[in-house]
Amino acid sequence: MAEILSSVRWGWVVLAAVLAQALLIPVDYALSAFGAWLGWVRGDLLLSRVAILLVMFLAGLWVSRHAKAHFTANGLFVGLVAVLIYLPVLIAVQPPYPFLEVVNGLLKIVAATLGGGLIGHRKRRGIRKRARG
Repeated sequence: MAEILSSVRWGWVVLAAVLAQALLIPVDYALSAFGAWLGWVRGDLLLSRVAILLVMFLAGLWVSRHAKAHFTANGLFVGLVAVLIYLPVLIAVQPPYPFLEVVNGLLKIVAATLGGGLIGHRKRRGIRKRARG
């Protein structure tokens, strides 16, 4: 466990989580406006989840890209830090749909972890190809 925690790029993890949270606002707004333009009555509920998946996946990719090891852990911690950043907002303002906020938090963690896992998969695959050839 200590090896994993020491290989996490903590500065980049925090920076990616902060930037992802900041980027979620305009992306979510743009997707909600697009849904309204299409005439979806409650399309913002679905498109908000799409925005979370997209932004957090890219944040997990970004952080894990230059990691030396434990790529999935780097992505996981991006998601966890992003949830921790948003937690005071949820405590201060009671959300109208509290269950959806739990789903949002889980989506942030899963998407960022998948982003880091994809980088790890690609790097391991590249190592195997070089070893064979």
